[in-house]
Amino acid sequence: MKLLSVLIILPVILFSRQSPVTTQKNWGEEVEGIQLRIGLSSDAALAGARLPSMPLLEVQLQNRSKNSIRYNGESITTLANIEIDGVWYSMAGGGSCCSALQQLKPGEESGISLIRHFQSGNPTFPLDSSNNPVNPRLDLKPGSHTFRVRSANSDRRILVDNPSPHGIVVISNVITVDVR
Repeated sequence: MKLLSVLIILPVILFSRQSPVTTQKNWGEEVEGIQLRIGLSSDAALAGARLPSMPLLEVQLQNRSKNSIRYNGESITTLANIEIDGVWYSMAGGGSCCSALQQLKPGEESGISLIRHFQSGNPTFPLDSSNNPVNPRLDLKPGSHTFRVRSANSDRRILVDNPSPHGIVVISNVITVDVR
């Protein structure tokens, strides 16, 4: 009987260890009703667009507030900071400052966008305590890594429209990805 229960449990353990994402459906902490989430992209058509060994990540915003927001899509993709294993990184030369703002009304979710940190080929640098890039460049080794995203921190990136519009910074949930 013990051998039978081990044979039943073992495949469940092996399958769960092979699963690349542990929290893909969760949202990050809410800031004034706005949340950000990160996940591992399952878009097979884009698999060839990524650099070898680098995960293809996607992000999405959710507006749970009573106010509309306006946001620059690049504030959560190419201009965003990415945290890998507890260290925040920024991509050199990524994105534009002036893309048209998109609106997200109360109760709406944005479309899913890809994070282009790794796919662009631009170097990605760790940030010091003042959010300034420092050397060395990111060198992601094979293995299990945690990822999180922080929107760009400028008043023109994510604006909450209320009696006095103001910018906010949101941080995503954490996911764990096995990098090969």
